Amino acid sequence: MKRIVIAGGIGAGKSAAADRLRDLGFGVVDADDVAHDVTNPGTPTLAALVDAFGTAVLDANGSLDRAFVADVVFHDPSALRRLNAITHAPIGVAIAERLAAANGDAVFCAIPLFRPEHRSALALDAVWAVQVSPETAVRRLVEGRGFREEDARARLAAQMSNDERAALVDRVLWNEGSLDDLYVELDVEEDTRFERDGADLVARVHVNFTQAALGAELDVPALEQGEPDKTMSISLPAGTQPGAVITLKGHGIPRLDGRGRGNLLVAVHVDVPRSLSDRARELLAELDAELGVASEDGDTQRRRASSGK
Repeated sequence: MKRIVIAGGIGAGKSAAADRLRDLGFGVVDADDVAHDVTNPGTPTLAALVDAFGTAVLDANGSLDRAFVADVVFHDPSALRRLNAITHAPIGVAIAERLAAANGDAVFCAIPLFRPEHRSALALDAVWAVQVSPETAVRRLVEGRGFREEDARARLAAQMSNDERAALVDRVLWNEGSLDDLYVELDVEEDTRFERDGADLVARVHVNFTQAALGAELDVPALEQGEPDKTMSISLPAGTQPGAVITLKGHGIPRLDGRGRGNLLVAVHVDVPRSLSDRARELLAELDAELGVASEDGDTQRRRASSGK
């Protein structure tokens, strides 16, 4: 089972990404939910927080007053260090336990403050980050969560920058648009196009990064005579790289010499999200050229995939 972290700063939309992955059937461990659970009334962690900060950290019901604590530690670095010293270990243990108990092909973990040591501590296979511009984050915090603008900007300033976070992760998902735009980069979708190459048939299959990273079963037309709607399943291995070709013997078009059918060559193209660098786009264009895909056509298909159309 693959373990993948979804990181992101405040207001970036990592929770929206986590919710979508749940809808797609993946297990998701949310560090914020874990933090709530390990500080519930009656837990050793909450008792330790009361010992360190006093009963002022409790609300009228005896639960942790999270808004009050957040305000205190935000303005007092020493208080933040005490808070982290008390909570990080039990949160980390609980996250590791939930990851170990997960089932399926992959489990995702939403972590707001990802650090490089999390890779080994949680035995991660990959780290993704959901990011937005600071202005977008401020707008979402003010309009959607009731922050004052100066507080929203102060919270962002206290976190690592987008560039710093991008340097730590394997994939960046930009979330500047609508939820549908974000879902395009997460959903498992395919777009298959066939071309004839002698006795062989070339199926150019477009998949997204989630599909390529985790592996999937792709359905392509079987092209059997008299059964135009029949499909067959192709296993896409986890970690498939752009340009990979899967050869299926005897699944192409009938040979002119009557000796059976040609081969079906499934050429895999990984659609490029907007977050990739210009150099990565250049490399993909070179790959398209090698596989015989016109760059204009490839760009058109990638734009269509990014827009969800």
